[in-house]
Amino acid sequence: MFTEFDNPDSAFIYYSKSLEEKPENPNEAQTYFAIGNYYLIKEDTVKADSMFNIVYEKFEFDPIKNEAAKLLGKPLYDFEKDPIEEDFN
Repeated sequence: MFTEFDNPDSAFIYYSKSLEEKPENPNEAQTYFAIGNYYLIKEDTVKADSMFNIVYEKFEFDPIKNEAAKLLGKPLYDFEKDPIEEDFN
C-alpha cells in the first residue's frame, strides 16, 4: 500500500496495528523502519528519527540497523565481524 498504491496513511494504520496486535512480531524492525519512512514523507523528522533510533538501538543484529544508521548519521555495524574475536585477541 505504501508504494504500490501511493497510500501512505493506510499503510501507517496497518503498520501500527501490526505492532499492537503481535508482540512477538518477526518483522518488528522492518515495521518500525517503515513507520519512520512514513514520517519522512510527512516531513516529521523528529518522529522519523525516533522510529529509526528504535531500530538502531533495539535490533542490534538485524541488517536494517545499518539502514537506520545511515539515515541518522550513526556508525554502521559490521555484520561480518566475529564479536568473540575481539575478546579472544
